[in-house]
Amino acid sequence: ALCNESKVLEGALCNKSRVLEGALCNKSRVLEGALCNKSRVLEGALCNKSRVLEGALCNESRVLESALCNESKVLEGALCNKSRVLEGALCNESRVLESALCDKSRVLEGGLCNKSRVLECALCNESKVLEGALCNESRVLESALCNESKVLEGALC
Repeated sequence: ALCNESKVLEGALCNKSRVLEGALCNKSRVLEGALCNKSRVLEGALCNKSRVLEGALCNESRVLESALCNESKVLEGALCNKSRVLEGALCNESRVLESALCDKSRVLEGGLCNKSRVLECALCNESKVLEGALCNESRVLESALCNESKVLEGALC
């Protein structure tokens, strides 16, 4: 009876041992599966986060590229406008100088013209004075000759 009871207890312990071993094995597999699932979830989350960051960097890169492009166009426009302003200023300055030179030329031309007229007038007056003087001298000589002729004629008579 003891032998049978011993075999029954041994069988029961063996079964219990197998049940516990099976339970531990199942629990180990459940934990392994849970860890595997958690690992996959974390891997997926990291992958998604990586894609989000990559997309954000890509968008930021495009925003910066667009901003630089816009700034480049603004600077180009500003330089173009400044160039036109300077060109306009030079053009205006050129016209002012041209006008000033033209006015100065007219003043000098007017001055020369007036000086020419003064000299012409002076020469004309001097000519008239000399002509008058010659005319007077001619009359004086003519009168003297006439008087001398009369004197000689009277003497001969």
